[in-house]
Amino acid sequence: MKVLVRIGGRTEEVDVGDGDNITALLNRLKINPETAIVSKNGSFVPDDDTIEEGNELTVIKVASGG
Repeated sequence: MKVLVRIGGRTEEVDVGDGDNITALLNRLKINPETAIVSKNGSFVPDDDTIEEGNELTVIKVASGG
């Protein structure tokens, strides 16, 4: 199935498997799940949230430091 993913100002259509969750998506995109937060259809969701066809996801990479 396909979902729309926005990352850093660009949008792409990504294939995901049935039952995939946010962590699986981030791994597919080669993004460490500990360095990003994701909103699904406008609401922030936990990494174990399941992705469904037609979802629109926004990946926001976070940074820490001092």
